[in-house]
Amino acid sequence: MMKKIEQSIQRGVKSLLGLQAEDGRFEGWLSSNTYPTCAYGLVQLAAGERLDDALVNWLLGHQNDDGMYGLDVSDGSDREATLFARLILKQAYKQRANSSIENALQRI
Repeated sequence: MMKKIEQSIQRGVKSLLGLQAEDGRFEGWLSSNTYPTCAYGLVQLAAGERLDDALVNWLLGHQNDDGMYGLDVSDGSDREATLFARLILKQAYKQRANSSIENALQRI
């Protein structure tokens, strides 16, 4: 049974990776880039993996001027999207403390 579960998880991860854009964000059928991008970050963390550099860089590059995140890059700020991004950035900082991540977290 565990083998089937692990195979299902691997298929899901492979499917998710097929949705990742070159700049690190994830796009699918949702109207949001932030949620699926952060969700994949959670998958990586749950698997004990290091967060993808492109994913972290996408988050760093798409923080709004007010320090928050929108559902997508053309949208205004959204509290829940910001909290999700903050969660991922905090974990990224634990894995690779640097001033870019620290500054992004301080702006939230």
